[in-house]
Amino acid sequence: MIKIYLTNLAEYNEGRLVGMWVELPLTEKELELAIQSVLGDDEECFITDYEADFHIERYADIQKINAFAEKFESLDPCDQEKVAFLLGECGYNSREKALDEIDNIVFYEGTMKYENNRR
Repeated sequence: MIKIYLTNLAEYNEGRLVGMWVELPLTEKELELAIQSVLGDDEECFITDYEADFHIERYADIQKINAFAEKFESLDPCDQEKVAFLLGECGYNSREKALDEIDNIVFYEGTMKYENNRR
């Protein structure tokens, strides 16, 4: 599960916290409605908090995070753990690259090891 707290940037800059928790993935329409709900008449929102097994940047593209969440949620729990390991322990910055590398993670009795078998 990936949850983000969307915050209205203009309101935040005025000292008010206006936002809402959003559980991803959502359909494009649902995501747009959530963003509009937070923005009102303003133009920008950002992520002030999140619940995920890996780091999510404050100013990450929300549509890209949602697309990643859809792919991530479709993985079995073992592969989700591998992606979280690559993004957290291995320091991967690209969520897409982490998805591509899950076959290079091997479990060894309760631990994981990255093995780059590509040549």
